[in-house]
Amino acid sequence: MTGPPKIERGSKLPDWDAPRRPTVTAAEAIYLLALGLLILVFLFLLGLTVRDEGTGITLVLFFIFGLGISLGTSGRRALLSAQARRLKEHEHPRLANLVGGLAKDLGVPAPKLRIIEDEGANAMVCRSGGPVIAVTDELMTTFTRTEIEAVVAHCLVRLNSRGLRMAMLASELVFLAGPLRPMVGFDDDIRAVAVTKYPPGMIAAIRKAASRSGRHQPLWFVADGRWHNPREQRTAAIEDL
Repeated sequence: MTGPPKIERGSKLPDWDAPRRPTVTAAEAIYLLALGLLILVFLFLLGLTVRDEGTGITLVLFFIFGLGISLGTSGRRALLSAQARRLKEHEHPRLANLVGGLAKDLGVPAPKLRIIEDEGANAMVCRSGGPVIAVTDELMTTFTRTEIEAVVAHCLVRLNSRGLRMAMLASELVFLAGPLRPMVGFDDDIRAVAVTKYPPGMIAAIRKAASRSGRHQPLWFVADGRWHNPREQRTAAIEDL
């Protein structure tokens, strides 16, 4: 596992207007190409097993259509799986204020907000008709303001980074996502700290969050599995700033 990136002390706020890096790394591009070839081979073999040419083409088209629908609705299904709901009127005004203020400071669109009525303190990001941040009710009731701010900043960074697309792909095609590198950790945390300018808040938030597991773990703030850098390494990287 790669270690945390070297960050100079006094790092400034990330330049969100600067040209963006490629959406995927070279290794990820190669992996996606291999995945595409694997799907093509599967479709070819499917066609060979069907004698009726018209039926074979229909099955192939249904497969492609179904895969597209699956990927296009992955965010919505992740929210449904977490039982995320819309905020009620005047519910958690602190969250709305923090998200709106940080999004304005960064010059990025304010995401839609969702609440997950769950005992474990954590947060999820995805795209479902636009960017979405979903936080658990326990996070809002047990985290301090600076800790909530750290989580929100982390989520905003992820929503506007190249890693979210790969995370959503990994959560949808989990059985094929093994070769992908960790998607959540060092870079997201450090860029978020550059926004809040308060490293202790991020360190405390990472340590207090209840780790998640399961299919949609790439979308969570803290989770078990290969897609997240271990929380001990994440906090150590911030302490080194």
